[in-house]
Parts: sequence; C-alpha cells; structure tokens
Amino acid sequence: MSTRHRPTYLFLLTLGMLTLAVYGPLYFGTYTLTGSTADLICSAFSHMAEAFQQGTFPLWNKYQLQGLNTSIFPVYWNPVYLVLALLFSSPGIALNTLHLFLIFVSGLGFYKWAGSYLKNKNSVFLAGLIYPLIGFFTTHGTDLNVINTAAWMPVLLYSHRSYLRKGTFRYGAILGLSFYLFATATSPGLVLAGGTLLLAQTMMWSPHDHNRGRHRRIYALGIPGLSGFLVWKIYLIRWRTYDYSAEFIPAPTTLSHFFQDMVGLALPKTPALEANLPIGAESGHHMMHIGILLIILTVFTGMHRPTRTDRRLGLAAFIFLGLTLMLLLLRSFTTVGTSVITTEALVGFKFFFVGALIVLGLRGLDKSVKPTTQSKLPFLFLISGGLAVGTALVLKLLNPSGLPFGLQQTDLWKSVSFLLIASVVCFIRLPRWRWIALASLILVELGINQESYLSTPNLIGTTTERPHATAGVSNGIIELHQPVGKFRDSDFSWPNRQRNIGTLTRTLVKDGYWPWRSDRQTTHMDTPDHNAQLRYPLFYLSRDTTGSATPIYTHLQEHITILSHSDHHWELSFLNQYEKFLILNQNYHKDWIAYIDQERVPVHPTDTGMMKIAVKPGLHTATFLFRSDGLLHLFGVTMVVILLMVIFMISTKTFPLSAFGPGIPILMVFVLNTGQNKPASKEKEPSREPADYVMNYESNRPFWFVQADQITPWDSFDGYRAESFDANAEYSATLQLHRSALKGKTALGYRFRLKAAAPVDVAVVAKTYSQNDESYNIHYLTSLDTDKWHTLEGQFSLQEPEPPLVKTEFYLWNYKEQDFLIDDIEIKLSP
Repeated sequence: MSTRHRPTYLFLLTLGMLTLAVYGPLYFGTYTLTGSTADLICSAFSHMAEAFQQGTFPLWNKYQLQGLNTSIFPVYWNPVYLVLALLFSSPGIALNTLHLFLIFVSGLGFYKWAGSYLKNKNSVFLAGLIYPLIGFFTTHGTDLNVINTAAWMPVLLYSHRSYLRKGTFRYGAILGLSFYLFATATSPGLVLAGGTLLLAQTMMWSPHDHNRGRHRRIYALGIPGLSGFLVWKIYLIRWRTYDYSAEFIPAPTTLSHFFQDMVGLALPKTPALEANLPIGAESGHHMMHIGILLIILTVFTGMHRPTRTDRRLGLAAFIFLGLTLMLLLLRSFTTVGTSVITTEALVGFKFFFVGALIVLGLRGLDKSVKPTTQSKLPFLFLISGGLAVGTALVLKLLNPSGLPFGLQQTDLWKSVSFLLIASVVCFIRLPRWRWIALASLILVELGINQESYLSTPNLIGTTTERPHATAGVSNGIIELHQPVGKFRDSDFSWPNRQRNIGTLTRTLVKDGYWPWRSDRQTTHMDTPDHNAQLRYPLFYLSRDTTGSATPIYTHLQEHITILSHSDHHWELSFLNQYEKFLILNQNYHKDWIAYIDQERVPVHPTDTGMMKIAVKPGLHTATFLFRSDGLLHLFGVTMVVILLMVIFMISTKTFPLSAFGPGIPILMVFVLNTGQNKPASKEKEPSREPADYVMNYESNRPFWFVQADQITPWDSFDGYRAESFDANAEYSATLQLHRSALKGKTALGYRFRLKAAAPVDVAVVAKTYSQNDESYNIHYLTSLDTDKWHTLEGQFSLQEPEPPLVKTEFYLWNYKEQDFLIDDIEIKLSP
C-alpha cells in the first residue's frame, strides 16, 4: 500500500464502518428512499433489469403511461444505474445500493475538497465523515436529484480546482467522468447550478502564468462541456418533444419556508418544505441539517481572529444565502417552465451554503484546541443553550398549543443537551482530547438524527417493509398473451404510496407513472377514450376507421401470435379476415418503424396516441422496431472512451485506486443479499387442480356460448373484458356439457369472480336435460364485498336422472336484476 494514499484508504475503511453503524438497514434492503424517488427510480431499475434479462438495451418502456422513448431520461445512460440494475433484480435493493454508493461518493469527495481549506489532517478526516450524515442524505429522502447533486458536487469542485492548479491528465479525466455521472443522474436545473459554480471557480482562479492559465481555463470548462455532450443532446430532444406533467409543477415556496430551512440547520425534524417537491407531495426532512454544534463552531470561527480564508468562506456562504433569497423572491414572477429551473437552482445554492458552513465549523473546531480559546468556547455553548431554552419558553407562551413553525420540542431539547455537554467538554485541558471529544459529539449528534429517521418512518408516511416483499411479481416467463390489465396498481403499491412504484421484473401491468408526457399524449390524457385504451390488449386488430381504432370487443377470434419480443422489437404473426388495422397499444413515437411480410409500412398514431398500421386479409407476419436516433451509438462511443482513459491511467499508475472506494457498498450489498435479489413472488392462491372449462371473455372457448351484448371492456379481473349484468341482462355465458363429458362424474365445482358497487344476490344454475324432462339445481349466493374483485365458489352434486341424461348447462342467473360484473368462470368435474 502506498504511504501517500494510506490516509485515504483508512478514511474509506472508517466511512464503511460508519455507514454500517448508521445506515446498516440499507445494506439488508430494509429501508429505502421514498416519494418520487421510489416512484420513478424503482420503475426505471425494474425496466432496466427486464431489458438486460432479454439481452437488449432499455430503449423503450412498453408499459402503459410509460411507453416513452427512455433515451430522453438521462439515468438510462448512467453506467452506475445500469450496473445496479444488472446486479440486483429487486429494484428496492438496487435503490438502497445506489443510496449507499452516493454516500461513499459524497464522503470521499468532501474529504478531498475540504483538504484545500483545512490544515489539520484530522479535521479533513472528520469533514469526510460529517458530510454523509447531514440532512441531504437522510434515509427517507424524497428526491434523488438532491442527493445526487449533494454527492457529486464536492468531487467536481475538487477535481476542477486540482486541474486548474496542476493541469494534469489525471484530474482532467476525473473531472470529465464525474461530470458525466453527475449530469446523467440529476435534473437540468441542478446541472445548470453546478456548472455555474464551476464557471465561477474558473473565473476566480488566479494563475501565476497568465498564458498557461488561459489555456487551463478553456480546458477546465471544455472538459465538462464535452463529457456532457450526450446529456445536452438528451435535453434538446426532451425540450422539443416533451412537456412536464402537471404533477411536477413545483409547490410555492415562501419566506416562512426559508425561515424553517434556516431553523432546520440545527433542528432535524422541523418540517420544512423541500423546494422542488411536487404539488401534493408530503414535506420531507430538513435537507440542510448540519447540527447545532457545527452552527456554534461556525459562529466561533467568525468571532475568534478570522483569517483571510475564514472571511472568504464566510463571504461565499453569505453570497449563496443571498442568491437563495433572491431566487426565492423571483420564483413568484416566473412561468412554470422557468420556475422549475429556478427551483432547482435554489436547491443547488443551498448545497454550496451548507458546504461553506461545514468547513467554517471545522475551522472553528481547530481553533477550539488552542489555549487562548479554552475560556471562550464553553461560555459560547452555554449562552447558546440558554438562548435556545429562552426562545422555546417565549414561543411556548405565545403559542400554548405547541411550538410554531412546526418545531419539534423533543428535538429542541436534544440540541440544548448537546450544547450543555459540549460546554463541559471544552474544559478538558489536553487539546488533543478536547478535539476528539468535540468531534465525537458532532458525529453522535448527526448519527442520532439519521437513526431517528430510520426508527420513525411514520414521520413522513413511509414504510419500513422491504419493497420487494410488498410488491407482486411473476417469476415465470412473461405472459405476452395476457392483456395489459393482468395486474393492477394495488398489486405493486407500497403502503402510503398513491402511485404505482414500478413494474418489477418481467411483468406486464395495466398502468404506471412517469414524469414526462409527450405533447400528443397530453392532449388526450384522462379522456374517456384514453382511459378505455388502458383496458385493451397489447396487440389487437381493429376495423374502426374513425381514428380511435377501438377493438371489436365482442369479437373473440383474434389470431395473434407473438413470435419474439424485446423492449424495442416485436415480431408476430396474425390471421386477418375483416379488420383494417393492427394496433400496437403503446404511445406513438416517430422512431417506430413497421414491416408487413418484410415490406416496410408507415406507422400512424390513433386519436388516443397509440400506433396503428394498415393490414390486408390473410395470414401475415409483422415486425415493429424502435430506432434509438443515434443516442445508443453515442453512448457506446462515450463508454469506450471512458474505458480507454481508465485503462491508460491504470497502466501509467496515475489512476487513484481510492476512486474505486464507492464500489465497496455495491460489493457488500451484493454479498449480503445473495439469494435475496429476486423479488418475492406474487402471493398465490391455494393450489388446486386446473379447471376443465374456463371462460375469461378474452377468447373463444369450446362448449361456451356467450351473450355478446353483455361483454364490456371497462373493467376486468385479469384482462380487458368482463361480462356486465343489469336489469336487461339476466343470464351469463352458458357452458353446455354433453353426456359423454359427464360420464363417471359425480360433482361439478364452480368458481368465478364478481365485482359490484353494492351487495348483490346471484344464482348459480346447473340445468340438466333428460330425454323427457328438465331439472334445475340452483345455489343462491349473496356477495357483500363491494368495489373490488373477489371470488365465489361452490360445488353441485351430479346425480344421473331417469331416463338417461342428454346434457347439462351451467350459467349464472341475475334473478334480482342487479348491476354487477362477472369474470373468469372456472368449472371442474370430479368423479
């Protein structure tokens, strides 16, 4: 081990132990991030994993409401996300691993960056341990953009500053790679904020050689611009083609929220409004929490002989604080699109403000061990504690029902306790032990804050259950012939989550959630026609020439066979008699092309935004193919260049092995969760023998006679068709069994699904025909469950009448003329 790098390796080891102590549950998949992070990233991970299992790249998400060109989402071009999706089939474990990876990146980056402003090596070591414990990385965070930016900015600032000073290929390569990973993991506004800070750092740098400095400035700005070229292309496509969903308009932020953020620097659970939360989302943790002790040490730095560096850091903190206030006031005068960018810039400036405060606080910690400060610092802690108590009492008197501004009284007293303990610690005579005691108190305070979020998930309405233990998934081969509605939102939802969190591996679902909508999709979203479209199969034939291209839902003889498939490639054969169009029930995109019998045909959008091609009668083969618009090739070239750079630096011994440090949690989680990476199977019903006769209203079945006018596509148990009953619908689809089928059978078991808005009564009828007579066997059932599909079942005893049996009919009888739905009738004959 190189002596020069030994402190870095020791730091990574210590950081790993710290994460095991504080973020231990993340290693075992018990907790995960929440809110939009869980909604969006879990679905992205599941889609990536499914595509890799098919041997393809995830270019197109085929799930309803997610059928978009995924090339416009930067995370699909981030190698970290792709590797995690490849390693972990459980999106919950992959998300936890990503969180741990970012914690390591943040700690290592801040450890390197803080070394430029702290002379004490122990304080530099402490800085790298403190930063991953601040409020940005709270376990129940709701916005991964915030966490990604907080993690990558120290790395960017350090590598950018080092390149300006030294101009070596090593730092230039690290700058380019880190900026690429940063830009493909967060939002445009935060990329803009981070790029602005790099520009400011470039302009403020004063080189000794002005000619060389000019070239380095150009390179220092050109490297991030070049490494982010793929991202700029993605942003351009997205800006031209896609619009923000209304759910992603940022919630208004007021000066009151800003005040709560400032209070949250010291009090962890004060419910501040995150600046970029969508409307209706719950308020989360304090992103800016750094603890009361660092706040006091920051004040102490400014009071006790401030140096030039102290003044510059303090000025930077005030500038970023002022920019935050200015953007806060400007947001109310901006349009929705501009407001999104300014909101993210607002969050970005908070990062820089907090980073400056942490360094100032640690510089104050270094000053606290000097003999001249021994008598000052304890009294500063005591005075601060007294002021905190006095403030709490005054606020309590003014508001007897509770503390205002969402202040948590328990956390207020917790902070006061740390102030009092710190004031006692400051009387320790030995400077080294005094420093160790204060540093330990800072880590304990921040660690307790993180632990409190792990142990009290109900603070923001989250769950402590494993995400893959509460979600349904099919472990078998994907059932492509099942309609889109095979599973419902409830099968994949977490407690307290209002949206589908993702499709999980190899499963078709009815709908989902995605933050972007195409401009075509926006025009018809939530219309009756579009909602009906969600019920239709993945492929179907239509003779509707009005533009809606709806299926003939009473026609149960569509012969469509899917021969092969992937995310962006479908090959099928179909037999057509009368229909005019073949429909791919996915959102239309101009980059889809189609072939009929190897001859290219145009793809047109329907009025509901799906894809259709004209077809002729007869037996044909069809191919649908999505082209990536060159982005996949650009990504491949980018990855090859990055790989060659890393190989070159390793061969020349210029690549820092510590850069592999963030891979430690990935390896640990993979080992600890071996055998648990696959999502849990959907809870199965008690095993029973296969039914002999089934009517699911999705296709023609022998011996069944269907009431065509009663079939409806508006709801279904596991498909897109069901049978609807009302005052004019008396009998269901009928099963006719010839006497040869009943030979040797003594019992007829039945099972069906029913859904009704109110309790209903239904009769199950077995009608037996003999040569000279008819007899009825009737079971009268009452269903009390409402607004959900449930199962009713029973059994008839079959006794052969005299004279000999001719046939038996089975059907459901709506004898009270009530309204309800029936689906999936199953019949089992027993000897």
